[in-house]
This record gives sequence, structure tokens and C-alpha cells, in this order.
Amino acid sequence: TGQAGGAQDRAATATMRAGRAIAALAAAAAVLAAPGTASATSRADELELQHAFGAGAWGPRGKLTLSVDMEQKKISLKFDSPTYEFGAEELAAFKEQVGNDGFYRVRLRSSSEEEGWMVASIP
Repeated sequence: TGQAGGAQDRAATATMRAGRAIAALAAAAAVLAAPGTASATSRADELELQHAFGAGAWGPRGKLTLSVDMEQKKISLKFDSPTYEFGAEELAAFKEQVGNDGFYRVRLRSSSEEEGWMVASIP
């Protein structure tokens, strides 16, 4: 049971880090999405979010709506779904990465196809 408890602790820590990485990416996106002119006081963008396990292929993770209000100096984020649960295959891949000291990657970009991706990796 000691090994099982350790694996559960590592999985919980990795899950927490994944959430922090998504938040950090969203904060970076907020800075980049801020309007560049004084006449534009608010803006909302939908950001595509993807994730991958280890060096695996990217897959959909959902969308974030990023709202910037320059007058009120307020930035807000809203996930398209209030919760996200790994499917069976994703959960198995996540546990494998945690058990092997692997990594989980997340990336996001705005709705514009021309813009690059912002990427974070959680060891």
C-alpha cells in the first residue's frame, strides 16, 4: 500500500500542476490579448486548449473564453465546461506518465489559425 499511496500522491500533485500550467498559459494569453489602443476598452477571445501525455499526439482539452476589460482593469477566464475529467485512455496515459516521471503538456492559442501556440509542460 505504500507504493500505491505514493503513486496517488504523485498523481494528485501532477494534476494540481496541470491546472497551474493552464492558468499560467491563460495569464500569458491575457497579456498578449490586451487591446493595444486606448479606444478599445474591452475584448473577448475564445482560446483553443489541447493536451498531450509525454511525447504523444495533441488532443482536444476544451476551450477558454478570455475577457479583458481595460476600463475596470479586469481579466476573466471561463472554461467551456466547469469540470474536465480524463477519459479512460487519458487517465491511463496520465497515470503512466506520473509513474514513469514523465510529463503532461498543455497548449493554447486564440481562434486565429495564424497565431502560434503557447505551450507548458509539467514534469
